[in-house]
Amino acid sequence: IFQLAWPSITTMLLQSTVGFVDTVIVGSLGASAVTAVNNGNRIFFTMEVLLIAVTAGTTALVARAWGAGDRAEVERTTRTSIVTCLVLGAVLGVLGVGLAEVAGLIFRLDAETVRQTEDFIRWISPFWIAIAVLKAGR
Repeated sequence: IFQLAWPSITTMLLQSTVGFVDTVIVGSLGASAVTAVNNGNRIFFTMEVLLIAVTAGTTALVARAWGAGDRAEVERTTRTSIVTCLVLGAVLGVLGVGLAEVAGLIFRLDAETVRQTEDFIRWISPFWIAIAVLKAGR
């Protein structure tokens, strides 16, 4: 089981490390900045669940088609998943940039923390396409 799971385990550990490093880097900027990064990461990981849902479904469908020996179905499912992830990544990126203010207000914090949360979300949102490509490639 470990031989099959180690790539996913490693990926999740590295992603968690990124959030931790974000927090450490902004720690010297004060509590407001740390809160903004934590809130931004919450939204980031919530949005990531959508991509994980697509790729988990893809894995099941590809495994079934592969087991049935239907290579055409494997290719069709994989292609559909990649396109779906790319479109979803683009939509999430645009929504993240456009709705960063709303996302910052969800947490009902002081104005400075909301502003910093908005900034964080606006900076990470354009990278959703790259994240979608990475997720689709698994």
